[in-house]
Amino acid sequence: MVVCVATAKMDEFMLQLSYEHEPVQVSVPVNPVNVSVNPVKVPMKTQEHIYGYCMKCRAKAEIKKSTSCNMKNRRHAIQGSCSRCGTKMFRFRRG
Repeated sequence: MVVCVATAKMDEFMLQLSYEHEPVQVSVPVNPVNVSVNPVKVPMKTQEHIYGYCMKCRAKAEIKKSTSCNMKNRRHAIQGSCSRCGTKMFRFRRG
């Protein structure tokens, strides 16, 4: 029977590690802060016109009924509908 020396020594090393160290208890917070499952939508109340690219019209168009939202990865975005055809539009925005 042939046994690899490296494997045998590694097994002995792992056994030593498991006997030398005690298990460590890690405390996990029950209620993590600033974690939301659903994106938060806030209506935009500015007078400026927000433009985005409509995939149906294949042109730049104004976003009507725009709402600001934060996605799961904490990026900011604007959702709304196209002023020409009414298709749902989406645009990323800066911080």
